[in-house]
Amino acid sequence: METKEFNEILCYFPERIKNVLSSVSSTVKSFTYEIRFRSNKPIVLFANNGSNFLKIDSTVSAIDSKNSVVVSKDEIQQIVSSICGYSVYSHQNDIAQGFVTFGNGHRAGFSGTAIVNNCSITALRDIDSVNIRISRSFEDSADELLEEISKNCRFNGIIIAGAPCTGKTTVLKSFASKISSSYRFGYMKTVLIDERFEMGVNSGLNCDVLRGFPKSDGIMHAIRVLSPEIIICDEVTSTQEAETIIKGCYTGIKFVVSVHIGSYEDLFLRPVSRTLADSGFFDYAVFLDNIGSPGKIRKIIKLEELKNEFFCDKRCDI
Repeated sequence: METKEFNEILCYFPERIKNVLSSVSSTVKSFTYEIRFRSNKPIVLFANNGSNFLKIDSTVSAIDSKNSVVVSKDEIQQIVSSICGYSVYSHQNDIAQGFVTFGNGHRAGFSGTAIVNNCSITALRDIDSVNIRISRSFEDSADELLEEISKNCRFNGIIIAGAPCTGKTTVLKSFASKISSSYRFGYMKTVLIDERFEMGVNSGLNCDVLRGFPKSDGIMHAIRVLSPEIIICDEVTSTQEAETIIKGCYTGIKFVVSVHIGSYEDLFLRPVSRTLADSGFFDYAVFLDNIGSPGKIRKIIKLEELKNEFFCDKRCDI
């Protein structure tokens, strides 16, 4: 079983916690996708079977007990400092925006007290919980999608849709690697907009990665200087980003993007995803499976078919 990603994050934890986590079974390691630390509370490992409390003997249980490993406030601070490369101040902007990316694309989200300036959160103090989301490598997760679009020997845009922790980034990484490495379409010139340093380094043979670029800036930079055939963007969250993507589509570039969507209906109800879906530049919607099966595709559907089905139902309701 694959435990590499789990093991590589252990060096960021205090020695006591690292020792307990390093001895958990390979089964637990391979299925754990989140580890949550809360000050003066038990460590919780999240897997496809739900919440699991870490015990001092390196076993896990669905029920808390006196044998659970409890994290101190000082240990929380040590974890935060280690993840931030012992320079928390230099990461305040990332922390304020929600999370810090570390290692090979792992995420650390924080809870604490917001510092607000001019109606915007500028920093976070008194951090008392850390949520580690483990980045998994599923190199074949985009194969089903690639097989589907290759049937027509062409495609336009693709929207990858799913709830948090369903593996949208995982599918995009796999897609970027293979579409730029001669998978059915012949080494497509690909640009990956890696705004939050989550995509890792294995991006494919004919792929350029723009790390740290805000999506809108990265798209315009790619158009100006990299002449891509396809641009890949993770987590489109604003209508401004969506509108920049549509501007890019008018230049003839194909886009593959991901959005936070919980259901088919949400694709047409949320402003960001509806802006993309209504543009006419996206021909496939890919819905991912539930939390616990990261990167697993639930359904691939042509967007026009889904749109007709959705709006037909609405008309029938009237």
